[in-house]
Amino acid sequence: MHSDRITELFLLNEQNEQIANKILDNFFSILKNDETNFLNLAFHECYTAVVNKRLSDKNFDFTKAFSSNVNFKGMMLRLKFIKNFNNRTEFINTSSNYLLSQYGMNNTLFYPAPSYISLKISPSKQEKNLCLDILDSAEISRNYANEIFRLFSYIKVCQNHYGKIKFNNQETLLTGTGSKIYTRTVSDIALNKGSKVYRFSHGGERGFFNERAFEFTEYSLCTKYFTHGYHEQKGLTQFKNLGLSNFENLHSKFHLNFRQEPNLKKHNFNKIIYISNSFTHPINKFPNIRPMDTIYKEFQSYYLMCLKKINLPISIKLHPKCLNSANEIKHFTGYQFVSGKMSDLIGKGYLFAFDTMGSAMVEVLSAGECVIFWNQGIRKTNKYFESLKKNVFIVEGQKLNFDYRLIKDFFDNNQVERTKFASKFYE
Repeated sequence: MHSDRITELFLLNEQNEQIANKILDNFFSILKNDETNFLNLAFHECYTAVVNKRLSDKNFDFTKAFSSNVNFKGMMLRLKFIKNFNNRTEFINTSSNYLLSQYGMNNTLFYPAPSYISLKISPSKQEKNLCLDILDSAEISRNYANEIFRLFSYIKVCQNHYGKIKFNNQETLLTGTGSKIYTRTVSDIALNKGSKVYRFSHGGERGFFNERAFEFTEYSLCTKYFTHGYHEQKGLTQFKNLGLSNFENLHSKFHLNFRQEPNLKKHNFNKIIYISNSFTHPINKFPNIRPMDTIYKEFQSYYLMCLKKINLPISIKLHPKCLNSANEIKHFTGYQFVSGKMSDLIGKGYLFAFDTMGSAMVEVLSAGECVIFWNQGIRKTNKYFESLKKNVFIVEGQKLNFDYRLIKDFFDNNQVERTKFASKFYE
């Protein structure tokens, strides 16, 4: 792909970001005057939906896309209430079953998320005014008000459902990430009844980025937030502006098992492993962490073309959500694929290439492996991101030039420092 096309895509992302930030600023302004707390509880869903609508063409089916974004049927909220909190635990991921096994003790209670939503109840005057403010802030037609009312209706359902729980100030509510309405609603109820709310991070990369919308949904309704290791804890602490939460580091014996001691021999890479992010189709559009699939695929094609200049074999590891997708596999025609766990690839002399920093990249870094990262600028970095630059070969901008000698020298010269940096991820 020609460099002018890459420039075009970067400019598109910058324009999208400007629109999204304008809407975000307006949302926060509305939040200050929202006495009903409805926007607080529905913030993530409203923000994502109205931004995507604003960025879409006139033929975009807003109602259909909005409904797919807010698909509550079949969801089970696995929340647990305990009287004592065990600090000596290991944490690897945010699986509900894992949380329950680590924190369960024998006092586990399950509370399903309510799935029945009805719009038969007429919205109040306050709800109507709030809804119109939201649509106006994004310059979206007021014809879409019913979709916002649907969210408010679901909040009421959640409030009625969870309001029956007899919290007391000796209980603790444990939740996964705060991006869902039901998680924030039950958190709000628990806090109002004097209980503590502990929330769990999705992945350790959050400590290197400053994402205002994410910050609001994660920290505003919890008292303690558990991070994946030292780096995430330190990075989040530096830029947190909202919420009640304190950050606590979770440790992982699992990652210690495959961590590598510094090998002071010169590096001789035998393969590049490119780790692809998931393809989310129409649901997960900009600015929700990454660009639309069509743009992301063009970025990938360009990135792989540049990586070929290193003159090493390249294999692709797909995101788990893509493994059964013929379209995604077809996109990488001509490349070999690797499967299995990330830990299966550790210690084999591979050079790992990423274009999205997520939990997979964090896991590779925690093992002290050699990583190339193309920072496309889609996620806004914070000051702590600078700590990565001494340990990860980072390329930025739309014109990528890879020199194998420079890459090799970079990793040959920072082996000890990189190992120390890696040890902090899960210590």
